[in-house]
Amino acid sequence: MMKLIHKLKPKTWEFVEEKFANKCEDVKNSYQSCSNLNINGMPCIDNFDKTSCRRLICSELNYDICNQYLNHCEYLDKCQTKQCQDLQQEQICRYYNCEWEQNRHKCSNKQPCDNYKTEKNCNQNSSNQIQCIWITNEQDSFCSEQGCRYLSQNSYCRGSYINKNICVQLKDYSCVQCEEIKDFCLCAEQEYCKFNEILGQCESINCNLFKKESDCQLFPFCLYKNEQNICHFNCIFLGNQDDCIENNPVCHWNHDTNICYEIQLEHSIISNSEFIDMAFHIYATIVWMLI
Repeated sequence: MMKLIHKLKPKTWEFVEEKFANKCEDVKNSYQSCSNLNINGMPCIDNFDKTSCRRLICSELNYDICNQYLNHCEYLDKCQTKQCQDLQQEQICRYYNCEWEQNRHKCSNKQPCDNYKTEKNCNQNSSNQIQCIWITNEQDSFCSEQGCRYLSQNSYCRGSYINKNICVQLKDYSCVQCEEIKDFCLCAEQEYCKFNEILGQCESINCNLFKKESDCQLFPFCLYKNEQNICHFNCIFLGNQDDCIENNPVCHWNHDTNICYEIQLEHSIISNSEFIDMAFHIYATIVWMLI
């Protein structure tokens, strides 16, 4: 019996690590090596006391260990964190306070929206995860990160979208993207926002993260694709070609109407026996016609 208890204890520790730890430093006396753990997408390494874990800091690694974490680090005279443009994954990019460009799936240095001088560059980029949008009025055209505020009436705020960032109306009637909200409680009050505790940011609901149809259907801007078993942002709400193309093969941009719409996959699934019967019927019909 004692031997059985001894075996169960490490498994309980492993469960606690994966289920409840929010950061590497939460893991103590781990049965596993810290280097085998990923907490919220970020790798852990053994702490100096060898009884706890700590987050990966590239500058503290020697040459050999540095080369084990090539998604995060590179060795140039010493180990250092990769430059923003060299980071290939969104979560790693944002973790290091870089800007993830949703349309091009690339990581870059942060810069304000008003640095972009063309409509295409503006609509493809964001600043602090706040989506940029090209604004045209009677006096000027410019790129802004305050696109929700330019809606003509407050009634248009709730349920409006800038790319996939959602506009919400606050109690003071201001209209903002979820990503503009800095306060945890204020973020939690919004129906279409959620707070990313790891990155310390408020975010718009991401349809692509839902795996169940029932979860996907909770939000009017999400659409479940039965053929592919995926939840995606409803194509009809994507207002420009770049955003629409990003959702291929689910969405298609109509150049005549300037509307993004969902591709309908029309197909039927038949068994091998049904296919053979169908082929034989076609063959017999052709033979009969030739007689």
